[in-house]
Amino acid sequence: MERRKRPRRSTPSDDIQVDLTRLNFRTLTGPVLVGGIALVGSNALLADHFNDPWLWDLTRWMGEICAVRVLIVVAFSYRPRPNLTRLAANLWSAAYALATFLFCCAAASSTLYNFRFHDGSAQAICTLGTFSLCAALSSRIGLRPWIPQLCGFIMLGALGLSIIRPFDLLARTGFVILCFFAYAHWEGVKTKFEVVVEQLQSRRHLQTVAEHDSLTGLANRRYFEERLAAMCENAETFGILFLDLDRFKQVNDTWGHNTGDALLQQVADRLRSVVRADQDLLARLGGDEFAIIQTCISSEESAQALARRIADALQPPIYVEGKELRISASIGARLSSGSFNNPRIILGRADAALYRVKQAGGASFALAED
Repeated sequence: MERRKRPRRSTPSDDIQVDLTRLNFRTLTGPVLVGGIALVGSNALLADHFNDPWLWDLTRWMGEICAVRVLIVVAFSYRPRPNLTRLAANLWSAAYALATFLFCCAAASSTLYNFRFHDGSAQAICTLGTFSLCAALSSRIGLRPWIPQLCGFIMLGALGLSIIRPFDLLARTGFVILCFFAYAHWEGVKTKFEVVVEQLQSRRHLQTVAEHDSLTGLANRRYFEERLAAMCENAETFGILFLDLDRFKQVNDTWGHNTGDALLQQVADRLRSVVRADQDLLARLGGDEFAIIQTCISSEESAQALARRIADALQPPIYVEGKELRISASIGARLSSGSFNNPRIILGRADAALYRVKQAGGASFALAED
């Protein structure tokens, strides 16, 4: 019987990876600062107690790495660009992971070095510090699992090598308990990460459903109006194009709503091909009404050029279940300006321009008048 292969876990998408990075850095400053001070401070007390110069150097190294970790977190909070790409998220996560790895290596070295003094208080402090740092790492749910797993393996491995040296009954018992803790840490980090990714994916899915039209997959009226209001509030330069399909009601009355829905889906695909996916917003407002927010434009020519591309895209016939359908669009547009960024007025002017085109017979373009 052929053995069934275990399915591989999918890599988080770009949006999920960005969400994970934001989640990791959101409440990081306090724990990193307080935990770093506690571990560096306890190591400084041990260095002073044993009056060991190498231990002082190790403490200074831990303090410097802790300062770098805090600076990374602060720099992320004050980064100039609010939008975070997948590449930027990976770079921020890699910087934090590298600093964390170095800090854990320093903590593991401190554990190995302090156990050589055979001092009960020093051993207790190092043991508590190791478990505390592992617990802090496991709470960082935005990190990829292998980062806290690797760091925990290094610190717990150093502690295991330290307590197993006498190899008496107490050491063997402690080593067994340490192995159970290491396994729980490994599995706990992995399980928590998978749960968080599933929650973020569910939230993204619900957000997509709430902001997009179910028939065409375009943005819906709610998301369109929210985006427009935000752009007006930020005094951005943009153009609004209202589209209304000509003779669409005739298609519905003649061939039925299923044919009309299929026609709308193909029209949406053609409109996608003429807008800039990374800059413009294409939305279906309802029925056969579409709207476009054309960003970063400063002249009427840009809106007119987009209207011509839309007319050219809709000119070829559309085939639905063997039926040849021809469709055109009436388009009304309005440009924003610094003194005219009122969403309701802009929409009203664009709608008025669209109405003029419909009254004149459709299949044309008109720019709103002041």
